[in-house]
Amino acid sequence: MEDGRLKARVDDDGAGITPEALEGKGSFGLLGIRERAQTLGGSAHIFARQEGGTRVEIVLPLKSRDG
Repeated sequence: MEDGRLKARVDDDGAGITPEALEGKGSFGLLGIRERAQTLGGSAHIFARQEGGTRVEIVLPLKSRDG
């Protein structure tokens, strides 16, 4: 928790993610993660880790958008 936001990060050490998948091509799962985070007033970032694998970072506000 930081600044009234919940931050979650998940790393895997697999083969990594393709540039096409990062752009949302053929990956409705990643698109769904981003859309759900935005619906809740937050954000989701998915990227290839430099050391291999993939990282998913999600940030959500702890308070409702209405106050």
